[in-house]
Amino acid sequence: MGKKIAQGHCRLTGQYGRFVVSHIIRKALTRPSVPGRSFIQSGNGDRPTRRFDSWYDPELVTRVGEDLLANLDSAGIELLRRHQLVWSGRCTDEELRGEILWPEGEGAGIRFVPEALDQRVLRQFLLSILWRAAQSGRPEFAEISLPVEHLEKLREMVLTGSTVPYDWYPVILTQLMDRGPNHNLAPQAVVIPVCDELGQKTGKLRALRFYFDGLVVNFMCPENNDLPEDQDDDHASKLTKKYPVLIVKNDRSLQVMTYDAAVREAEEQWPELVEELSSSSAEDQMPGVPNFAEGEGLVMMQDLIPSLLGDVLKAYELLESDRSSQFFRRALARATFAYIEALIEAVRNELRSTIRSGVGMAELTPKDEETLGFLGVVGTPTKFLPVEQGLKRTLKLAARIWGLDFRLETEGEYFRDFLAAKDARNRLMHPRTLHDVEVTDEDMACYTIAGQWVQTEIQRLFRARGDWLLSQMSPESQQAFLKENADDGTEADSSG
Repeated sequence: MGKKIAQGHCRLTGQYGRFVVSHIIRKALTRPSVPGRSFIQSGNGDRPTRRFDSWYDPELVTRVGEDLLANLDSAGIELLRRHQLVWSGRCTDEELRGEILWPEGEGAGIRFVPEALDQRVLRQFLLSILWRAAQSGRPEFAEISLPVEHLEKLREMVLTGSTVPYDWYPVILTQLMDRGPNHNLAPQAVVIPVCDELGQKTGKLRALRFYFDGLVVNFMCPENNDLPEDQDDDHASKLTKKYPVLIVKNDRSLQVMTYDAAVREAEEQWPELVEELSSSSAEDQMPGVPNFAEGEGLVMMQDLIPSLLGDVLKAYELLESDRSSQFFRRALARATFAYIEALIEAVRNELRSTIRSGVGMAELTPKDEETLGFLGVVGTPTKFLPVEQGLKRTLKLAARIWGLDFRLETEGEYFRDFLAAKDARNRLMHPRTLHDVEVTDEDMACYTIAGQWVQTEIQRLFRARGDWLLSQMSPESQQAFLKENADDGTEADSSG
């Protein structure tokens, strides 16, 4: 029996429902140096462990809350990358844009971001991470502790999108000058000394420090537990020109020093374990790691579809060696429907991307949301639809959202063969008698037709989508696009 999915009240919205796994800090900001490799998590004297994932909480929010957080994450991470505030926003050896001031003899300076930065988007994103970390019960976030009144105020701000006042838990950003080792450092509560012009300590400030992909985020804590007065968010500063960011050379960075200290401590206390965890053997590698911030969803579709199509072709190849083999026949049936369902999910993935970008042509009904399964960058379906229902509803929704003159062909023999193949697949996957797992010649014909028909219909949908996008281009752009693709086709044919 599978693990029972927890239900309860969403910590963000207060609504009762089924919890979903929610990342506190997205993978896009805690990515291993080599895709698929694991992090070694250590520090605070704890025994080193391997983890392939960023930190998540399975009982923090329900689907509605996760969708809201995912949207904030997408916008925030895109902003950080666009302004080169994180390592993943810079190409190898690419210089930082903007004016940089380095006081003589110092290892730190100030960078002024050249493009206007949407401070409101940045603050909404960062406050949501502060709320998640403080609300979560994960041990890695034990130092991120806030007064109950502050936690509730933050929740309201995240839920409503409020960003004021800016002087309540204000943020100081510090970025590293050069790329360094990728990491998965837990946030910390720190004390920052305050010095006068002569360098004498005159006081101290408390801060909550987070580490993101070459960027250090310090939330400055209020001096008391009083809540701020309400302000009008409509008049809050949005676009900020020459946004100032502290910049530090890597050899003077507390982030790198913290990382190095944790590594040294682990190597000294557990040398053999660290050597084992650091192994670069193929067994340690996971399959490709998706980029959630760029809308790749749970899987990378550009890798998933060809992989499953390869399974189908391999199944046919094996079947040719022994056409009477029930094992090879069943393998083909399973491979065909895995491919079909991945094709349908690829359409849903494109629809979610369209909806998140705000350019969709239709309002979503509850039935539409059920069809899509989830709307955030990452999630799990709220309800699994029968494959024929999912196919019809997904393609119909695609035509409506993309404004296409497209209709799934369900009147002919192909659709009836598809339904017959689906029924045979269901018997195969949930057998009650020996007859249920015996794949007949008629079943084989239906499986072949079903795979080809679904593939053809989805190709027809995307051709219609491509034609519509092409029609929106200027005549000059159309000609350039058609010429480029014609050239590509010629080269491909001549090289084949």
